Amino acid sequence: MADVLIPKLSDTMEEGKILRWLKHPGERVAEGDLLVEVETDKADMEIEATAAGVLREVRLDEGESGRVGEVIAVIDDGASEGESPARPAPRESATRDREKTRAAAPRKTAEEAEEAAETASAEEERAEEKAARPVATRSEADEGSSGTGAAAPRQTRTARTEHVAPRAVGPARAASRQESVAPKGKARISPLARSLAAELGVDPDGIRGTGPGGRIVRRDVQAAAGVEPSPGEGASATGATAGSEAASREPSDEDRGADRPPRAGAAEPAVARPGGKPVTRPQARAPGPAPRAASTDGVRSVPLSPMRASIARRMTESKREAPHFYLNAVVDMEAAHRLREEMRASETVAAIVTFNHMIVKAAADALRAHPELNARFAGDAVDILDGVHVGIATAVPDGLIVPVIHDADRKSLVEIATAARALAEKARSRTFSGDELSGATFTVSNLGMYGVESFAAVINPPQAAILAVGAVAVRPFVRDGALVAAHTVVLTLSCDHRAVDGARGAEFLRDVGIRLENPARLLFPASTPDA
Repeated sequence: MADVLIPKLSDTMEEGKILRWLKHPGERVAEGDLLVEVETDKADMEIEATAAGVLREVRLDEGESGRVGEVIAVIDDGASEGESPARPAPRESATRDREKTRAAAPRKTAEEAEEAAETASAEEERAEEKAARPVATRSEADEGSSGTGAAAPRQTRTARTEHVAPRAVGPARAASRQESVAPKGKARISPLARSLAAELGVDPDGIRGTGPGGRIVRRDVQAAAGVEPSPGEGASATGATAGSEAASREPSDEDRGADRPPRAGAAEPAVARPGGKPVTRPQARAPGPAPRAASTDGVRSVPLSPMRASIARRMTESKREAPHFYLNAVVDMEAAHRLREEMRASETVAAIVTFNHMIVKAAADALRAHPELNARFAGDAVDILDGVHVGIATAVPDGLIVPVIHDADRKSLVEIATAARALAEKARSRTFSGDELSGATFTVSNLGMYGVESFAAVINPPQAAILAVGAVAVRPFVRDGALVAAHTVVLTLSCDHRAVDGARGAEFLRDVGIRLENPARLLFPASTPDA
């Protein structure tokens, strides 16, 4: 048996939410087949099968969340052609394992807790139904899973005994889920929804359920009664699908020192899938949940998106755990400005170079010369990292992501510019591969395009430092004893005092400034530690 785990797809990922199963129990899978779509705090990813065989068990339903490393499915990689699909392992053991895994997880919202209870209750009912009928044979399961498309939404977690229609995709997928109805003569309704229906005087038999397997849940009763959900309740079962298919709004690409992704459309461009790696679906995503209607006191409650919740959690952790100190430096960017203009006018330069590309390159080279900044605090030690991987903080409609340029010190300025542009494109279409959002050892955050003079950034744990970049603008500046008007920039270095001392941080920041004031050195990869 081969376990399918939730992989860690970014440095900030702690759990993933099942959006859609692409394979179902009883179906044969080949190594590399797409099994499931998972929503993370950064993007929607597709997880591939790591072994060939028969999918025996699915442990998380669509809409449920699991922690990184949790088993979400089991593949029987030793099945022979003559065997019939075995009945999936009892859900009771899977439920107990999941409860142990989640014991230390943050408390769920009221809606999530309800859906978890509904799923457990629905599983008990399905277990009773399975006990009353024989296990499907392989020929029957093969009939149910044949065809050019994936199977329709399942009513049970075992191999199916009936013929099914091809699975709906795209917007029709959400509709097909809503059209799931309860068995004749019995309205399938959660205990909480039944109590609420009695309280509101609503007949459950007239309600169409949108919960697991067509089950009536609280939101269905509230909708039938015309009652608005109270603050703290989650989105509907089809909300994740609708949100992923909505058009996103991206800011325009301002070539003033930072790579910001341009506006995105609602189309889903094709994306090549690397073999054996999780890949991101190029779905346009809504900029976050719509604000709730204003209350009588003028307050609107906006639920946190997964990305915003991750930012809130990690930044709070950073400020609580890491003692920050801050260093500022004003850097003469006149030579860098001339070099940028010359490179833009040249027909031989393959990429458009911005001030931000120069700062990323200068920081990468300085990190190679000052490895104590390319580090992380590890409790009883400070880990000095060999690779210099620079993250570029990039704004997206629903928060912030940090794509990574790996081995930035080994790249030339033009290579840095090319890589940064490619990452900005991927931020626009949300088509990152796993390693492009992970592994950063240092971060550069630039708000200069907004006219911000200077700011202090919060360290992105477990990194030891972050460089904040203000606007490059013409200001009064003293050069060689004379007051002149020159292009300058204010750089602010935030350091974790557990790993870095003030003098080491100051030496690094001075080195970055020297490299920017002599930008010809940035044109080539760093060949030595002192380059």
